[in-house]
Amino acid sequence: MTEKRIVKMVAFIEILIGLITMIGILTYKSLSMSTKPLNVFVFVLVTAAASFALGLGLLNQRPWARTLLIFFSGYILLTKAMIALDLLRFNGEIVTSIPAGLKNAVSILYHLFIIWLLNQRVVKKLFL
Repeated sequence: MTEKRIVKMVAFIEILIGLITMIGILTYKSLSMSTKPLNVFVFVLVTAAASFALGLGLLNQRPWARTLLIFFSGYILLTKAMIALDLLRFNGEIVTSIPAGLKNAVSILYHLFIIWLLNQRVVKKLFL
């Protein structure tokens, strides 16, 4: 599989993550099923929109999308490390049907892969 196809797959994953999250949180909010505070709701909505936008940017080979996705992947890895070391705690509950350990493992592997992939010389050339 070529690097260009892999980048497109990552772009579609980011678009799906953003869309599914935005649709889910907006549906829960509109049906008054969400008990999340407004700041948590806005944070999740903004990050979902960013994921969607990054996916579109990646799909269209925009250099800013590659750079920002590397940054956000690093930020997520740093945040997960700080949580694991008990240096950071969240006050709100994040509800998910996926076990936290599995979700975190997949997230860590995915974001490590993103950083590795988008720093490959061949992939960098796609964004020039």
